Amino acid sequence: MPLLEHEDGVRIELRRYLGDRLAPLTLLLVVVTCLSAPLAFFVLGRAALEVRADVTAHEVAGLIRRDVEERPFLWKYDSVKILDDVGSYAMPGVAAIVVVDAAGARIDGRDPDTDLSKLDALWRKADITVNKRVGGAVWVATSTTELERDTLALLMGFSALGLVLGGLIYWVPMRAIGRAGETLSTLLRQLEESQGALARLNLSLIHISEPTR
Repeated sequence: MPLLEHEDGVRIELRRYLGDRLAPLTLLLVVVTCLSAPLAFFVLGRAALEVRADVTAHEVAGLIRRDVEERPFLWKYDSVKILDDVGSYAMPGVAAIVVVDAAGARIDGRDPDTDLSKLDALWRKADITVNKRVGGAVWVATSTTELERDTLALLMGFSALGLVLGGLIYWVPMRAIGRAGETLSTLLRQLEESQGALARLNLSLIHISEPTR
């Protein structure tokens, strides 16, 4: 049992003893509570966006494949119609759909990085294959902006929850052990006072029992 010697007697330091052992566990609980749910939400959300982009890319590639089969040399010049058809396949969360030919040039004639360099997104690719030959490719981007915003909001909420839980888990035992320590310290002081009184009474009895000279 941790004890400290003072001029007024022995005081039990249970709060410090418990606090040194409870603080690391409380910190671990706060960190796990703050990060576990937001991290799982972000990982699952990112995986869902990747699947969405991959599915969209393959659907669009299948749509364009028919145009390539019908007009193998002219399909990319009909970019307006193709891009309109591509747009109708866009799923929620899809930020951009880029169709390129076999040489990697965009069919709309734009530079590959135009309007896309600053896009915070996940990209997935599906080849446009005709007769076992790649005639082009479809690149689909799903934006992660909403996912990051929702993850941040979730992180803030769980951080507040973690701090509240950590505070309660640390404060309640510390409060209880503090009261117990005060009670035990009081009992020890009373015991010391009783021992002192018994010692003085013993000395008095010894003096009384000694024969008078």
